[in-house]
Order: sequence, then structure tokens, then C-alpha cells
Amino acid sequence: MTEDYIIDKRQTIIDNFYSFQGFIFIAERFFSNGSIEAGAVFTQMAAHYAWFNHPGVFCSGKLEKLLAQIAEKMKAGSQAICLPSRSSFGVRKVMHVLTQAYSTGGHTRLAWRWIKNDSSRIHSLVLTRQGSLEIPGKLVSAVESSGGSIYMLDRRRGGLTARALALHSLIGSYDVILLHIHPYDVIPMLALKDCETRPRVIFVNHADHVFWQGVRIADVVCNIRESSKLLCINRRNIPEERCALLPIPIVEYERDLSKQEARQKLGIPNNAIVLVSIASANKYKVKSKSPDLSPFICTLLPILNKYKNCYLLIIGPEKEDEAFKHPTATGERIKCYYLQEDIKCFLDAADIYLDSFPMSSLTSLLEAGARGLPLLSLCNYTGLHSLLCADGPGLTGTLLSTSDAESYRHYLANLIEDKELRERLGKETKKKIINVHQKNWMNFVEEAYKIAYSLPQQKTAKDGWDEVSFSDLDLALTSIKRKEISEKDVIQAHYSLLPKSKRYEFRKEGNIRGSLIIHRLLLSESTSLRLKFILRKLHFML
Repeated sequence: MTEDYIIDKRQTIIDNFYSFQGFIFIAERFFSNGSIEAGAVFTQMAAHYAWFNHPGVFCSGKLEKLLAQIAEKMKAGSQAICLPSRSSFGVRKVMHVLTQAYSTGGHTRLAWRWIKNDSSRIHSLVLTRQGSLEIPGKLVSAVESSGGSIYMLDRRRGGLTARALALHSLIGSYDVILLHIHPYDVIPMLALKDCETRPRVIFVNHADHVFWQGVRIADVVCNIRESSKLLCINRRNIPEERCALLPIPIVEYERDLSKQEARQKLGIPNNAIVLVSIASANKYKVKSKSPDLSPFICTLLPILNKYKNCYLLIIGPEKEDEAFKHPTATGERIKCYYLQEDIKCFLDAADIYLDSFPMSSLTSLLEAGARGLPLLSLCNYTGLHSLLCADGPGLTGTLLSTSDAESYRHYLANLIEDKELRERLGKETKKKIINVHQKNWMNFVEEAYKIAYSLPQQKTAKDGWDEVSFSDLDLALTSIKRKEISEKDVIQAHYSLLPKSKRYEFRKEGNIRGSLIIHRLLLSESTSLRLKFILRKLHFML
């Protein structure tokens, strides 16, 4: 790293940190003036901003202390709910809390596979901010098959505090609460903090490389890999005994199409060598002032130029994305597809699976390996820095991983030229992943439940000023291309959660924009959502 690079990234972290602290300051001001609702909304804005703009910290004692104070004040003004005493281990009913459930993405699949695999228990689903998104059918079926219920908190009247109280009222009959929430979601913190007889809380650390809040209520943090666990211990100040390992659950799929049929469907010659990679577009990019070609594409171009029968299929970016505009020398052999729910056809057509970089996509990597594909990854990070790479208990000894582009191309050339090597590695990889991530996966679940009830309820967490770090990992996180979210974008995303009087204030200050200003100014998020569903029903009736 050059000195200019370090100076630039350090300044980015400082700027992000002060913006993050600015949101907390406004939340504190609202809370001290008696506006609990606005204070809660601004704590959520703070966490949302930190999620997308790394502030040099992975959790905030200052933010969580304020949330605890808001929760105490919120519950003091509401009717107390008596919960049953819980002194012994025995998990019969489990509640899964998600902010939103998507048809694509790893955290939703992890939730429905947990429910499906843990079939001896009753599982219910709570969604805190699903909006008008449709709940994936597989998730609904898994909940219903277990005998559980589905609750959508944003369909009720009121804002964040009303949703938090609603969640608090639901938890009484459950033994464990699993949090699969977005990093910004403060509703569980408000609902569960300082509740003496609450169920045990297990935080599923699916967003392990970014800021999240919830440390104060997590009796156990389930980490999907060892690097996540190390970061929790070293940077989130979570005691090691409260950190469990929970590999991502994987389903062993049967092939839908033969390799020839899949290639015919995708318009690829049957004698081609097909390389496949699946991830959101930003995992292939670095932040740059100009639309540079993705480092993923740059690394692979020499291979594609050398092997004329080699095709690269990337599922995630849009076709018009400048970072994936490749030289005409490769012809039509680099194909980009938007991210989609059904990826089976691409994996059925593949010979080799390539992990995304500079940011790994672990769920896609494991699913490809479970189909019997050899896996190749490029990672030049070490120590805590390796959180940005691919790792996991099912990948040990099977994942081909290298730290430089030349070695990466050497490994890939060997796989392209040696069919027997591809098939042997693919079989070994599939066996290891299925053994850890499917056949023995419930052992990890039972261990997490056991740890949750073997330790006292989590009641302490670090308070005080948040200490900014400029480690190699922190600097790298400012370089990875992610969705650009400014302070105004964050305010706009949570604007309709504010009390009406505060919405007027921010409208006057010019912090909200868009074509539906009046609609968003007058209607709260919950009212607006109910109106959408009424209009949708009327449309179908007409």
C-alpha cells in the first residue's frame, strides 16, 4: 500500500466516523428532549449509515447504550408484559426475526433451511420491515410445515417503538429467538433489552464483515466461519464463550439438466470449458473515480485469450455495467446475467466455479461445491484481513486458494487442461461440503442452543466512546465497491418512520427529495403500506 493510499483511506474512515457520530448526536438530542420515537429512528439511521460507510468500528457501545436507554423509557410508558421464567435448557419453539426476506441472498436461505432442517421444533417468522415485498414461498412453506406462524410488524399501526412493543408481546411462548436481521434494525434491541425473563437470543452473524448493532442482547453469536468468530472476539468485544460456529446450511441438489442440455439452453457450445461465478456486482469491484474494468475480469482475460474454447459466465452484474465491458478479443465468451433466484442451469453447465473477488461470496461458493464443481479463489489478505476471503469448515482441504494473480491463472490453467483433475477435486469438494454443511449441520444448531442456555443472559457490553481503528482490514473495507449511500440517502430511507412533526422539519431543511414528497410527508410508513395493499386489492377487483 502506498502512503497516498493509506492517507486517503484513513481520511475516508474519519469522515465516515464523524457522519456516523452525527446521527447518534441527533438521536441523543431527540431522546433528551422527550422524542423517543425520533430518537429511535435516528439510531437506526446511524447504524444504516455505518453499514454502508465503514466508520472504523464494527459495533458501537455509544449507540447501543442509547438504544438501551430508549428501550427503558419506551417500556416504562407501556403496560408491562409478564414472561414465563426460563431456567432450564429445552428448546421447543423458535422465533426467527428478519428485517426483510428476499427471493435471492444468503440470509433468507439460511433462515428457511434452518427451519426445514430443524424439523422437530415449531418455528415462527417475524418480519420487521418487509414492506410490499413478497415473502419467498419456500420460507412460508417451511414455517407452515413446522406449525409456526408469520407476523409482519410493519402492517400494524405505529413506528419503530410500536413494532418493538409488538415484538416484545410475541416472545412469551418461545424458547429461543434467532436474529437474522439487517445490520441497522434496532427493533429487536428495543424489544429485548433489559427483559429479565426473555427467551435466549442467538444472533446470526450473516453480515460478518460490516458494522452491526445487537451486541448487548446477543446471548450467543453464531458465526458462519472462523474468521467471523475472530472478528467478533477482537473487534466487537464479544466473549469467546458466547461465539459459536454455525456453517451455512447447504442442500444437495439433484441435477435438473445434463451438461449438454444446460449449455444448449444458454447458447454455449457443448465442447466448451465453462467457468461460472455468482455474486452481487459490487463483490467484483473496487472503489474508483473512473469506471475501471473489474479486477476479476482483468485477472481472467489472459486465460480467455489463451483458451479460445473457454467461456466465463458471471451471474450478478447488469449487462450494461461498465466494469464488465470486456475487449472484443474475447468475442461473446464473457456473458453477464442479472442476479436471479434460480441458478441451477448455470451450475449444471459449469466445469469450474470461480469465487468472486476482491470480495468473496460464500453461499454461492458452497452451493457450487455441493454440486461437485472444483472451486478456485483468489485472496491476498492475511490475519483478520482474511475475513474478505473465502473460508469455512466445509472448504478446508478442498478449496483451491491462492494469493496472487499469476498463481491463480496457473491453477486455473491446470483445471482447464486436466478433466480428470476437475472431476476428482469436484467429488472431494462435494463430499466435504455435504458432510459438514448438510449431514452434520444440526450438530452445530444443537450446540448453539446448548450454549445459549448454559450461559447467563447477556447483560453487559462495552460503553463509552467508540475507538476508531485504521487496521489493514479497515482500510480495505473502504476500497471495496459497495452501494453508494449518503447521509441524505439514509434520511430518505427512514424518513417516513419519523413522527409527522419531524417529517415537516426535515422537509423544510431539504433533507428529503423525490416525486412523492407530499405522499411521504403526510403518511407514515405503516399507513402508506396499508394504502398500497388496499389499492392493490381494488386493482384486482376491477
